Amino acid sequence: MRIESIELKSGAQAGYARISASITSPRWKSQPQRVWFEVPEELSSELSHEATPWLQLALPHAFQFGETLETNLEVDPQWLVNARSQMTIWHRWFPRLEPIEIEAPVAGGKSKTQPVSNRTALFFTAGVDSFYSLYKFDAEAKQSGRPLLNDLVYVCGYDIPLEKRDQLARKLTDLSEVVRQMNKKLVPLWTNLRQTRLNELDWGRFMHGPAFGTAGLLLESRWQQVLISAGGCIDDFTAWGSHPLTDPLMSTSRTQVIRYSNNTTRFAKTEYISQFDLALQRLHVCWIRNSNDNCGDCEKCIRTMLMLEVIGALPRASCFPPGDIMEKLRKVTVTNELAVPLWEDIKAPAIQRGRPDIAREIDLCLERSRSTMRRAAKMSVLRTVERKIRNVRKLWLG
Repeated sequence: MRIESIELKSGAQAGYARISASITSPRWKSQPQRVWFEVPEELSSELSHEATPWLQLALPHAFQFGETLETNLEVDPQWLVNARSQMTIWHRWFPRLEPIEIEAPVAGGKSKTQPVSNRTALFFTAGVDSFYSLYKFDAEAKQSGRPLLNDLVYVCGYDIPLEKRDQLARKLTDLSEVVRQMNKKLVPLWTNLRQTRLNELDWGRFMHGPAFGTAGLLLESRWQQVLISAGGCIDDFTAWGSHPLTDPLMSTSRTQVIRYSNNTTRFAKTEYISQFDLALQRLHVCWIRNSNDNCGDCEKCIRTMLMLEVIGALPRASCFPPGDIMEKLRKVTVTNELAVPLWEDIKAPAIQRGRPDIAREIDLCLERSRSTMRRAAKMSVLRTVERKIRNVRKLWLG
């Protein structure tokens, strides 16, 4: 797998600059992928022209398919060390896969060890984890005398597809209100990443962490720290794209990537942000429709609404459509086993707050969902096998 031809030019949108790189793979034959990110034009001077961000993006693919990762462009020395550690962890999760070679000239010079800026950025989607990180980081910073968060970063094309321009416009409007009230700067990025063959790997299990890391490292001259909100507690043995073991290993000599608040449960985070009206007005947890709306009927919406019900904050949560939460709970099906602990975590607080009915309904929900989760797990295995077969066909047939 090879990274080459980094280009900077005017973006397709007015007021944006586009940086792109060509990524080739033997599996793609003569179909190099031109991956681009667009950043506000005022930040274009802070873009990295090294291969490091693009190598981080391609690393999961090269590892999965056993391809040497190479470039003639310079790579950050600290990232190179960290990348080998990333692969050591991936090998622990996937023993049949071996670490690959990275062939690239190492960048030098004093500037690589001196941050240009001491700004701190947070990837912000307006979910529970994001709002918790926003409020909690600043609260801790004020107590300790550390600098506050500066920038909130949202990447258009990651969760909401690029073609849904109306939904992305609404999303950016909502985020603009958040940054206005919180006295932050919104940094919207745009990318075609998920429209390229780099999206062949499962987004949840492999790609979303490196995708965030890449976006952060593209502006490493701007950010000394980049925060990725932890998506709930996760153990060392569960393979996931954004993980407490691997996220910090995307750091470079300039920019530290931090997975923030890994040991706080989702219920505790929800309770913490429920004290802020802004969070209850702008909270967005639903991706079932790839839109800026909370549908109010999917598993994630109902789980979040249920936590707010236990806390006593649901009537103030104008971000969700109205409806009987207990009726919704009786109808919902949990399809992902990774969500089960998040449901289990609601039971004890519900009982403690005089809502044993909620705990009972959660037990019934999980019981009726078990067969669905087993089928979903089998289908996931089948999809993985089918994806590997397609990749082999592409390799041999072009």
